[in-house]
Amino acid sequence: MKSYREASRKNSLKLGSLGTGYVSIIMLFVMICLTTLALLSFSAASSNSDIIDKSRTNMNGFYDAECKANRTLMQIDSAAADAAESGLFSTFADTAGMIEGVIVSPAPDGYKVSWSESITDKLTLICEAKVYSDPEMHENKRYEITKWHTSAQGASTDAHINVWDGTF
Repeated sequence: MKSYREASRKNSLKLGSLGTGYVSIIMLFVMICLTTLALLSFSAASSNSDIIDKSRTNMNGFYDAECKANRTLMQIDSAAADAAESGLFSTFADTAGMIEGVIVSPAPDGYKVSWSESITDKLTLICEAKVYSDPEMHENKRYEITKWHTSAQGASTDAHINVWDGTF
């Protein structure tokens, strides 16, 4: 009489089953694939985290710079109001010129005031306003903002890109 083991072995050989070597190779291949996918996922998550941190830093820097620029604008507006009340608008240039980082230059209807605030080591918020000597002629506005934008630090703000306009 044949033993149970011999009978089951004979039946498994007849059915053409895979040996344990093939299963091990397939399992090894699956493990390599899963490990590779896990490493790629970790790398992508780390990269996204770095981008989010940079974005957060730039956003905070922009809001801080804009807050400082608004404070400077408030000081300029206060100087313009004081000059208008005194009746001597020529005192505005002296008062506004004492504000840190502000450059005052004469303009046809009053003064052009410009300043900038650093956002990051590579970006700057550039601000410019025109302060009117006679607000009544300009719908009772003491000033008008003419520039309020970001620029790469050290870049010229007046540089224009030559773009083909379609003419020969």
